[in-house]
Amino acid sequence: MRAYQWDSSTAAATTGFVRRQLGDAAGLDEKWLQAQLFDHPDLLPLEDIDPAASQFVPVCRELSLPRAGRSVFLDILGVTPQGRIVLVECKLWRNPEARREVVAQIFEYATLLRQWSYSDLQARLKQQFGWTGANPLFEHVRRQHPETNESRFVEGVSRSLADGDFLLIIAGDGIRTDIDAVVQMLQFRSGLIARLGLVEIRLWSDDAGRVLAVPNVVLRTEVVRQRVLITPEGRPVVIEDEAEVEAEQDAGPQGADERRAANRAFWQSFIDEVAFDHPDQPKPTHGADNAVRAQLPKPAAWLTVYRAGRGSTASTRSPSVSVAASRIDVL
Repeated sequence: MRAYQWDSSTAAATTGFVRRQLGDAAGLDEKWLQAQLFDHPDLLPLEDIDPAASQFVPVCRELSLPRAGRSVFLDILGVTPQGRIVLVECKLWRNPEARREVVAQIFEYATLLRQWSYSDLQARLKQQFGWTGANPLFEHVRRQHPETNESRFVEGVSRSLADGDFLLIIAGDGIRTDIDAVVQMLQFRSGLIARLGLVEIRLWSDDAGRVLAVPNVVLRTEVVRQRVLITPEGRPVVIEDEAEVEAEQDAGPQGADERRAANRAFWQSFIDEVAFDHPDQPKPTHGADNAVRAQLPKPAAWLTVYRAGRGSTASTRSPSVSVAASRIDVL
């Protein structure tokens, strides 16, 4: 397929552009895309995913996130003048393994970053990138947005980190070819994210080596409803959907903590020991107070299993049923 550029102000010949795949042409790989998105953040149409993130400011590339055994590296970390954290991963999107890897990665990075405070983030920027000053993250954003208020910015970043309220972006080529499988994965993991967008970057080049990048949002999620339990220190610990709230209320307050602990121990033992015939079948995850949820292949979305003590029950839900914590839009 070819695309053409016309210049109506001159009689010059048209310029033909040929479709390129990320990774096929020399130099057009994930690192190249990462550099372009960092240097030209307007390539990411964030206003179509979350209007509040339209003033996204790139902060750093390859941020080190320590975890047990070794560190992992986030492609791009950014922030808005209001303090909303933005995570961007640039990936090829060629096969099911790549799809599973990139979705799992961005969830893992969000989980690791959520454990940080504002001071932790500042310390990492100073240690890894040599940033200096009393509040270098704020100064970095104020250089592009002079109207930014320091106290509100610090409060916004701190709240974003504490709540895990991030905007997660996966940018790459060929995303649309696998969109149904991605929707199914996001439905199963919906309680783990605030908002996520998949951005397809289509590349075209001409004979002179010039490259045309065309972004397109192909999927976005939006938080619709959630219930958050807060510790005495003010940090969220559990997110429950309406079904979970009703189950808790029906049980009554008497001995609720002991009951929940016993139920969780029972189901954790089940999760640790259960085995499936198919190697790609993920382990079940904790669902409501006395249940676990296992992902299922289409046309079902997941299976919820309850402990016999409260009635041996199993229920399935169709993908057409709306997700409890998120709405997923395929564009």
